[in-house]
Amino acid sequence: MKPSRLLVLTCTVAACAQPKVTTAPSPAAPAATKSDSSAAAGLGAISVPNADPFPSTYKPWPSKATVIRHATIMTAAGPAIRDGSILLRDGKIVAVGAAVDAPADAVVIEAQGKYVTPGFIDVHSHMGDYAAPGGDALSDGNEATEPSTPYVWAEHSVWPQDPQFRAAWRAGDDDPGAARSANLIGGRSVVLKVVPGAPCRR
Repeated sequence: MKPSRLLVLTCTVAACAQPKVTTAPSPAAPAATKSDSSAAAGLGAISVPNADPFPSTYKPWPSKATVIRHATIMTAAGPAIRDGSILLRDGKIVAVGAAVDAPADAVVIEAQGKYVTPGFIDVHSHMGDYAAPGGDALSDGNEATEPSTPYVWAEHSVWPQDPQFRAAWRAGDDDPGAARSANLIGGRSVVLKVVPGAPCRR
C-alpha cells in the first residue's frame, strides 16, 4: 500500500468515527407540589424556588366585631367619607361607608371629630434588625463586609420583641420594611406585617 493511499484511508475512518450529536429535549419545569415546591428538577433543569420559605405561624387573637362610626374616613382610593363607619370582623375590614350593618353585639368606637386612614407602609426602616435600645448584639441591619452581599436576608436577623414595632404600630405604621443599605448590593429586604401577639415561648 502506497503511503498516500494509507493517509486517505486513515482520514476516512476517522471521519466515520465521529460521535453522534443528539439534541436533548428542553427540560420541563417540575410540577410544584404542596409538600415540596422546590423538588429537584435535575442537573441544568429549571428550578422552582420556594415562594414562602418561612410560612407564618401567626394566629389572630380572639376578637369581637367592631364598628368605628361618625369618623372622617380617608380611603386613599377616592373621596373622603364624612361621618362614615367601618366594620371590622376577625381582624379584617369587611365594610366601609356612610353606614354599615353591624351586629347588635358589636363593640362600638365613637369617633366624632377624628380621622381614620389606611395604615402606612414604611419602605425603608431597620426595625427588628437595629433594635432599640441599640447594642452590638442587636446590630444586624447590614453586613458591611464587602461591596456586594446579595446572599444576606434581612428576615434572618429580625428580633420580634423590638419595642419599635409596638411604637410604630400605635402610630399607624403597620408595614415597616427592614432594609439593607450599607453596601452597593446589600441583600434582600423584607416587608413585615406588625400585629399584636404574645412573645414567643419555647
